[in-house]
Amino acid sequence: MTNIELNADLGESFGIWNMGNDSAMMDIINRANIACGFHAGDPDIMAHTIELAMKKNIAVGAHPSFQDLSGFGRRRIYDMSIQSMQNMILYQIGALPSIAQTIGHDITHIKYHGALANMASEDDTLALGLLSHLHHYDSGLKIMVMAKTALEKQSDFLKIPKIIEIFADRRYQDNGTLCPRSISNSIIHDTQEICDHVTRMLDEQAIISINGKKIPTVINSVCIHGDHRHAVKNAEKLRTNLENKGYTIKALS
Repeated sequence: MTNIELNADLGESFGIWNMGNDSAMMDIINRANIACGFHAGDPDIMAHTIELAMKKNIAVGAHPSFQDLSGFGRRRIYDMSIQSMQNMILYQIGALPSIAQTIGHDITHIKYHGALANMASEDDTLALGLLSHLHHYDSGLKIMVMAKTALEKQSDFLKIPKIIEIFADRRYQDNGTLCPRSISNSIIHDTQEICDHVTRMLDEQAIISINGKKIPTVINSVCIHGDHRHAVKNAEKLRTNLENKGYTIKALS
């Protein structure tokens, strides 16, 4: 594989509170996952981010989460029914396309955020419940899924088109899921280490766990988190590093 795309979670400001540098990130990535108001973002931020993406020819997707502004969508909520989760997701992914339509930019995919994504990645029943409802909403939308998870398995079962991603700055457990943020060393901060981590997984077409276990997988996209001060520097270095190693950075068609 010589083609790979870069994606980032953007539009995560809220009101007068600014998060990340979305404009600079869009000069580096190919695909933006835009917050829909429940963990971050608001109608004005959503519109502004979509306008930026259209100007820079960036593919745009909805990034729904648990309704958890104060926890940035990273807290697990266990006492919700699947139906309530389905409605919560539909509420968010219905908002983003309506704004995008007035701007003139299409929504191409959906990527669950934070704790919602992690829970659905670990639980086949939850993954199937969420994806089957999404399939009825718009069968043409792609779903961005973490490699070798329940979300990938159930998207295959439902024949939903998917984008398989790995994370540039996160370490993996031996079962292929992300190391919890509460675990020391679960997040990679050093720029060169991020580049080495991604390059090794792409070259070997495998998730490399924190203990060195290799889990073979197809990889379509690399996620670079945009919500910290070194995000742009890391993204620039990673893109340059991949291009120097012969990878073509382009969006999955």
